[in-house]
Amino acid sequence: MCVDITWGVHLQELAYIVGLGTAEKRKDSTAKNPLFLLLILIFIQPVSIQLRPEPGWLKPGFYVEYFVESTRPGIWLVPNSNLYNSSLTNGQYPRLLCNGTYRFELITLNTTFARFNVSLDLNAWVPSKSMVMPGEKIEWVNFKLLQKSFMCDVDLETLITYREERILGIFPLWRGFKASSGEVPLLRNFFGRKVEANYTLLENFIPYETPLGAFRYVFAVHAFIETSDLPYVATPSGIFILSPNSIYDRDTLLLVCGRGYMDDILFDNGILCFEELNIRETTLEFPQLEGHGFELQGGQIFLGLLLAGLALPLLYKLFKRIRITRNLVRA
Repeated sequence: MCVDITWGVHLQELAYIVGLGTAEKRKDSTAKNPLFLLLILIFIQPVSIQLRPEPGWLKPGFYVEYFVESTRPGIWLVPNSNLYNSSLTNGQYPRLLCNGTYRFELITLNTTFARFNVSLDLNAWVPSKSMVMPGEKIEWVNFKLLQKSFMCDVDLETLITYREERILGIFPLWRGFKASSGEVPLLRNFFGRKVEANYTLLENFIPYETPLGAFRYVFAVHAFIETSDLPYVATPSGIFILSPNSIYDRDTLLLVCGRGYMDDILFDNGILCFEELNIRETTLEFPQLEGHGFELQGGQIFLGLLLAGLALPLLYKLFKRIRITRNLVRA
């Protein structure tokens, strides 16, 4: 990730401040006061931060693996999908529990596309009885729900993902955040419609815990998806609202965890959502876990402004000397 910091001082305004304005304004003593100059520097235009993705870590050999799980029985498979229909028992959706791994491995890379091998290895548990008497211990039967791997091609500019030249949707592994808040596409084909999500750059007092460590500085992506117009997305008690959250590391922009997690690749494979997703293994190093991630704190901003303020008197003298020299030349 590249971070651009613009102090936002226009050259004309700077020239005016240091005494290149009219003769009357040059006589104003406040224009020669370093403290006055510092205050002007602070308030002329706020500090702006622009964040843009440059995945320099995306190199051959890169991989990342997530642990996924749904610990509460419920409908978390895509209704009417092959995976959903194959899980039905006597026409009824079973009380499935699930966990497993979701893995991405970079195979090839060029200037425009990256090819990933995507793997899903999911185990499931189902009650041995459809009806359990009060006080009776529930016995769970384990079976392999899904085990597959396939190739995906990712457009590095748009993050559109293809599988055998068929568009799957938006690649979920990283995002192109261009500011500290805004919108990004979440799902491209959610039952034939697009879903947008809001994101915010956070500095959390309580960090997001993962098997690799605690992530405090993150981009949080969140959306509310109403399913009232989708009659086949329902629980026994009626229609529900999906509320997916995806958490991305601030420094690398890599996905590190999620709650109610959803993406287009899972959806295409019959997975509606996972209750939890957590990064557990990768070749990538995270600066904030090592204690030296990029941080733009208030003290650092003030220090930068202070140094700039102290430098302004020197600039004033320099401009004054240049102006005197020009006058001598003209004379």
